[in-house]
Amino acid sequence: MIGGEAAGNGELIANIQLAQEVSDRLIAADIDFCVFSGFHAALLAAHRQTPDIDFWADHTKWDQLVETFPDASILDRRITKRPGDPYDGVLITLGGGDVSVMSGTIIFSDNVSYPSPFTDLVRENRVHTTMHGLKTWYANPADTLLFKAISQRGRAQGKHDLDDIAAINNAVSIDRQYLLQRIHECHAAARTIPLLLQMGVLSEADLLQYVA
Repeated sequence: MIGGEAAGNGELIANIQLAQEVSDRLIAADIDFCVFSGFHAALLAAHRQTPDIDFWADHTKWDQLVETFPDASILDRRITKRPGDPYDGVLITLGGGDVSVMSGTIIFSDNVSYPSPFTDLVRENRVHTTMHGLKTWYANPADTLLFKAISQRGRAQGKHDLDDIAAINNAVSIDRQYLLQRIHECHAAARTIPLLLQMGVLSEADLLQYVA
């Protein structure tokens, strides 16, 4: 679960407070964003702890992002991209790296590039709500699930992608038609559909009913 020791020692509480500040600053700067990835998965499924909070921001406002967080650690992967980096774009980290804002247009996995910008489809399907005291924009669960399905990183890499997919699928109702729309948008069918069929997230009937 999200709470437990992390909340007990104040680490998660401090990060929630920082994340709220980050959220408020993004809203004030008119930058569209949402919480996603591991923290989002943990909130949805309550299956593990993580003090890290990840934001996904509009890639068209890279320069505004940098200007909005002059006090943050900023890594501009448009300039410093290295082999093995999981995505391009700008990575902004605060609180020693426990709260981060990612703004990129590509996910790299298994030496293949998958386009993954913050599109109108993502923007229209995010949700504004409060979870664990953090009132902000959250990704559609299908977007976090898709990010995990493209990445497919395991515990050997210190990641929980497959565990998160299974937990999210068990905990919440997935909009499968939206998920397939996003898979199509990311050109990730060959990478993700076999895995999602195997894990029971998608069915053959979903594929037959899908209209691009």
